[in-house]
Amino acid sequence: MATSKRSKKKTVRRRPSATRRGGKKGFPTWALVGGGLLAGVCIVLLVQFMIERTGQPDSGLRTLVKRAQQPKPQPRPAPAPAPKPAEKPKYDFYTILTESETVIPESVTTKQIKTERNVSYVLQVGSFADYADADTLKAKLAFNGLVAHIQKIDVKDKGTFHRVRLGPYSDPQKLDETHRNLKTLGIPALRLKVKD
Repeated sequence: MATSKRSKKKTVRRRPSATRRGGKKGFPTWALVGGGLLAGVCIVLLVQFMIERTGQPDSGLRTLVKRAQQPKPQPRPAPAPAPKPAEKPKYDFYTILTESETVIPESVTTKQIKTERNVSYVLQVGSFADYADADTLKAKLAFNGLVAHIQKIDVKDKGTFHRVRLGPYSDPQKLDETHRNLKTLGIPALRLKVKD
């Protein structure tokens, strides 16, 4: 007996699609995005048209495009402030000298100075409240081959001063020679007679 086997085919039932149910097909996403962009462009053009009709200067999309295409003017750099001239140290020869020191007037020549015992001669080229100013002058003198020293003194009711001095010299001729060198450098100096 031949049995015939009947092949059974499975029938697959398909679900009805969404289009068949509602009968409407949805818009694709690209169509929605494109429509939104198109609507935006139309609104911009409409606004642009309305702005140009008002006649206000420098308004509208065309003006913005022109401005974007033009090179931007470079701001001018602010002028550099003029350099301040270097401040020259202020010489203060009006400090009170001790009783053992006397100023030799400019009118007195070294030939008129009598040689005395226990007396030396000093050139004072500056007196400063600030030590840095005194040290700057001392360095300037050293650069020109002159050895100076700084003497710190306290002046009553005026404070502390730093005197820049050359010497002591025992010979008035040496004092006069150094004084002439200072004049050629443009540095004023007081000639002092100091009792030892």
